[in-house]
Amino acid sequence: MKRFTRWQIGLIVGAILIVPPLLCSAGLVIQDVTQNFSGICPGIMDIEPYPCTLSEYIARNTVSPFALAAHLAIFIGWVIPSGFIMTAAWGIWWLGRKQRSAAL
Repeated sequence: MKRFTRWQIGLIVGAILIVPPLLCSAGLVIQDVTQNFSGICPGIMDIEPYPCTLSEYIARNTVSPFALAAHLAIFIGWVIPSGFIMTAAWGIWWLGRKQRSAAL
């Protein structure tokens, strides 16, 4: 069986932890833009609605403080459970390997 190097394992784990929340956030931004963009950026708190371009609307839904809070919640909601699952899977694999080596 092929053994992975440390950087390959790190790359796989990083991809598992980072790619899905990025795709989820991007999908939500794309969905909002395609369904709600009408040339007007909605008002927030004390800011009145104002005419804006498509790129400005996308930027507001991607990097505004409220959007960043939502993206952070998505990221944390993915990383914590998947981190626990990967740690548990690694622990089970390590214990099985240790028991197999002790039986030999």
